[in-house]
Amino acid sequence: MVMLIRSRWVSAIATMAVVSASSMVAISPAMAQSMPQDEVSEPSGCELVDDTVLRADCYHAEGLAAYERGELQAAIEAYTMALQINPRHGDSYYNRGVAHYDLGYPEDAIADYSQAIALNTQDEDAYYNRGLARYDLGDTQGAMADFNATLSINPDAKDAQGWLDYIQYYAPDNDS
Repeated sequence: MVMLIRSRWVSAIATMAVVSASSMVAISPAMAQSMPQDEVSEPSGCELVDDTVLRADCYHAEGLAAYERGELQAAIEAYTMALQINPRHGDSYYNRGVAHYDLGYPEDAIADYSQAIALNTQDEDAYYNRGLARYDLGDTQGAMADFNATLSINPDAKDAQGWLDYIQYYAPDNDS
């Protein structure tokens, strides 16, 4: 069965627009010219954003951009920065989990999805993706629990129902 991990990009577009606008206000060209060259950092402007919520959103947006470029480790680092600033940034846990999963680290993905779920118990995507990661590790019971949780939040989640049906039919260690 083909595994299609769920990702979130639409909600990030608004965040990136807000962060871009706040970053432009945070540092003007004159201010950048007055800074010593070794202090002008090209990869990020997030450290220049005063508001901690916006700074966390900025790092999250950097993570999304890095992920889109295929730079998964850079994405993980950016999400981690967002989480150091705001440990309640559920989307950063979720998206870091996606990057960990794509890099082949399902255990780390499960930990991140679990944190996202702890912050939002109605996060159907986090339950679904955690179910995929658990299935990868051979935890069919845990995967089934997560797919059932996905369906309890969204009864129309056909992908979760498909995985439940697949596991119940094909999983050799499934006793249900």
